[in-house]
Amino acid sequence: MSDELMKKTLEAANLLKDWIIKAMASEKGVHVESVIAAASRMAGTQIFRAVVPVNANAVAVGTPVFTEQANSVGSNFMDLMLVTVQQLGNTINQETLMDIQKSGSVTTSLAHHSLLQTQELIDPFYTALART
Repeated sequence: MSDELMKKTLEAANLLKDWIIKAMASEKGVHVESVIAAASRMAGTQIFRAVVPVNANAVAVGTPVFTEQANSVGSNFMDLMLVTVQQLGNTINQETLMDIQKSGSVTTSLAHHSLLQTQELIDPFYTALART
């Protein structure tokens, strides 16, 4: 990745982060669990849109979509996420993630917004940024 593309990518990521925090904030402040859930939900939404045919709106929210392309994109996304959190000093790795998943403790139930509410709040910004 060129330095210019890296710079633009990091600028876009920072804008997305700021918008997600703003969109998830309430009169009580920022609810961290909602921000984390929103970022991961929107990443999943973008992966879904990238791999599902044009009639994606016909697929109900929460329906599993099994495609090789989704597996590849999802795997690349997870690798990127792991590298990012490791660069920030976290020691999490793929094995740790698998152990957490097997434990059943992974949940978005603490988030204050559903997937659809999250998409309604954040998607317009994602769409506008993608067009720039």
